[in-house]
Amino acid sequence: MKQYQTYKTLIEQNKPITDDELQKINLLTRRNFSKDELYIFKLVLCDNDIDRDGEKFSTSALEKLATMFIGKTGIYDHSHKSSNQHARIFDTQINFYNDKLTQDGEIYCRLEAKAYMVRTDSNKDFILEIEAGIKKEISVGCSVSNKYCSICNKNDSQLCSHIPGNIYNGKICCKILDDPTDAYEWSFVAVPAQRCAGVIKNFKDYSTGNIEDISYKNNKTVENLKRKIKDLQDDTFEYRAYLNKQLTKTINFNDEDSQNIFQSMLQKLTLKEINTLLKAVNNSSKKQLELPQVIHQDNNMDTAQNNLNTFFI
Repeated sequence: MKQYQTYKTLIEQNKPITDDELQKINLLTRRNFSKDELYIFKLVLCDNDIDRDGEKFSTSALEKLATMFIGKTGIYDHSHKSSNQHARIFDTQINFYNDKLTQDGEIYCRLEAKAYMVRTDSNKDFILEIEAGIKKEISVGCSVSNKYCSICNKNDSQLCSHIPGNIYNGKICCKILDDPTDAYEWSFVAVPAQRCAGVIKNFKDYSTGNIEDISYKNNKTVENLKRKIKDLQDDTFEYRAYLNKQLTKTINFNDEDSQNIFQSMLQKLTLKEINTLLKAVNNSSKKQLELPQVIHQDNNMDTAQNNLNTFFI
């Protein structure tokens, strides 16, 4: 009885469904439902910030996905079973937050959505978990036709030596997801790739608690924060260049090709790894470095596979 009262209180506190929302929902149903029969909630599907996999959606990709996700079903853990269906998206919109920057210095924007469920005895506990913030994190399943490097703009079918997460000439590297071809579904998951993806209280609410998600306070401007980020990136780049120079001076190379290969290898290492390598070389009496032969193989993947990438983000 106590659990029922808690559930009832939470549902009564939920914002009433508007006439416009009801109309959009009934476009997707076989019969017209009343407001009392339905439960709606709001969520962030994805954004233009760099995620845990070192990837990000372009703004144009988010705009296309906004249309594609209308009517898409919500499931659990990307398990494509009809028994896992629990909700459906009936409205989407793109919101820009001028007081927030992405990790690579762009104005933050995200794809937000509204989903509906039918109130039944079997799903009242699930609705309670949504209201209590237990069921919150969201991941989307979609396909894009273009995935390219933010540094050199080469796509996955082309040879690229840049590593996501590394800094090149003061710019952080990531893979940009562009030109979406389909949106399959969205799922409740435990840990999504996108840090901000999940159920929210309203369209203007965002908070992640991540150190890279910096908001502006005390009248700080976007330009001030951009300059701070640029200064940090420049310092990182200069320190990496200094370490690379020290390593190159310390090691005796057989020829110029070996030195070029070694420099390419350094681009794949973190600053901590380069520092460790420099200390090891300095402590070693052997200064000659023999590099293994590097073999480049042509990528002969099927054209359709090259042009179509499926993601669960």
